[in-house]
Amino acid sequence: GVSTGLSKQITPGKRAMAISVSDTNAVSRLLKPGDRIDLVATIDPPGAGKGGLITKIVLQDVPVLSVGEYVTSQAPRKVEKDDSTGKDYVRNLNIERNFSTITIEVEPRVVPQITLLQDSGVAKLSVALRHNDDTERLSLGGTTLLEVLGSDASKISRFPASQR
Repeated sequence: GVSTGLSKQITPGKRAMAISVSDTNAVSRLLKPGDRIDLVATIDPPGAGKGGLITKIVLQDVPVLSVGEYVTSQAPRKVEKDDSTGKDYVRNLNIERNFSTITIEVEPRVVPQITLLQDSGVAKLSVALRHNDDTERLSLGGTTLLEVLGSDASKISRFPASQR
């Protein structure tokens, strides 16, 4: 009905959008509705060359509205029909850990930005889980591979990948 479902949980003026996740980019899928996350993008700009990857926190303190079909903190369940017996059975979604998306709540202006990062093929998104009481937003710039390596950056081979 109108009073249930995900749309009722979205703050007026905000939008819900799905992000593809896996074990490696989403805290081993140990997320649940109500958690708060930071969204991190690693971008490989076209023509940037070796060491040109940039990683940046693109969103901070973002609420998770759902993980897969798990929407609320109540024990969710889904009634499905067993194909072999024809009988209905109830699947508890609270123990389901095989979700491939999370739904987050964002400002409308962010929706096209995150969609571009997800769909462009030049970026990989990752999720960083934060404590629910930690609402501090840090002003951090992007980081490159060369900055991470610091003085060891000179050890990167200057040969194109095709010549290694």
